[in-house]
Amino acid sequence: MSETDRARGFDAWAGEYDRFRPGYPDELFDTIRERLGLSERPHVVDLGAGTGRASLAMAELGWRVTAIEPGHGMLDLLPSARVGHIGLYRDPKTLVAVEYYFKVLTDLSDRLVIVVDPMLATGNSSIAAINRLKEEGARHIKFVCLLAAPEGLARLRAAHPEVQIYTAAIDERLDEHGYILPGLGDAGDRLYGTK
Repeated sequence: MSETDRARGFDAWAGEYDRFRPGYPDELFDTIRERLGLSERPHVVDLGAGTGRASLAMAELGWRVTAIEPGHGMLDLLPSARVGHIGLYRDPKTLVAVEYYFKVLTDLSDRLVIVVDPMLATGNSSIAAINRLKEEGARHIKFVCLLAAPEGLARLRAAHPEVQIYTAAIDERLDEHGYILPGLGDAGDRLYGTK
């Protein structure tokens, strides 16, 4: 699959997510602001802004919004970033993460390592990836995803409490197959067109 095809597949998720979300009521942002103790006109970073529906709603309320969509051009924002790859798939019966590829820098101990995964469902793959990075000496790790399930967040926090987690959205729950509900389907299947 070409880089252009991968980028188009990844960026298309934002459009799909926006299509299934009818919008956001102003009261939602009032509640967020109040619960987080933010000022009347906070400055927020909307990571995984998608088509910008939530960013626009916040801006219309007078918030200062920096919107970042982690699509094809995301690395253009970090031109000095070094990129590694951890290839994992989830066994459909056991939901256990199975590693098929691992290629990262050799000296990770003094680097900030940002693990990026489109979705955090069961947490098994994320935990496995962070375990491997720690085996290679990584000590400063952050985790970024577009969509998460409460179950995956809890498992990742329990396994690696020192890892900061950033997500654009938290959906309701997992179904009996370990998929996020309402969710967007399997990230790998969507990216590579396998289902």
